[in-house]
Amino acid sequence: MEILFPIFGMVAITAATLFRLAYLRFKAAANREVDVRYYRVYQGGGEPERVAAVSRHLVNLFETPVLFYIVTILVYITETTSTALVTIAWVYVALRAVHCWIHLGTNVVIWRFRVFVMSFVVLLVMWVMLAIRLLAQ
Repeated sequence: MEILFPIFGMVAITAATLFRLAYLRFKAAANREVDVRYYRVYQGGGEPERVAAVSRHLVNLFETPVLFYIVTILVYITETTSTALVTIAWVYVALRAVHCWIHLGTNVVIWRFRVFVMSFVVLLVMWVMLAIRLLAQ
């Protein structure tokens, strides 16, 4: 069951990003930094850079993290959980939190890229570990 807990960490990161985006969009519209009509079809003008960065980050949280959700649920369903897999899952969540902090903070691209690559390698390790455990059954 403990393999499912890191999913809650990722959901918390996603929810925090969504709430931050909603706040920034509302504030930008209220301050007339963006025309509210832009949000009808997301065309014609654009958002201030700080809002666009959070928007892009939210989209990013529905890209490779989906593979994390899948592998985590597969580990649970196939009853192949181990302390190592749980630890690695938490490492993935921690790296994604650091990625979020960088992207929505200083946004130093090389740092962000390095953390993204590390998180992706961790994700691949989870998939390989699952495959090995399934083949051993």
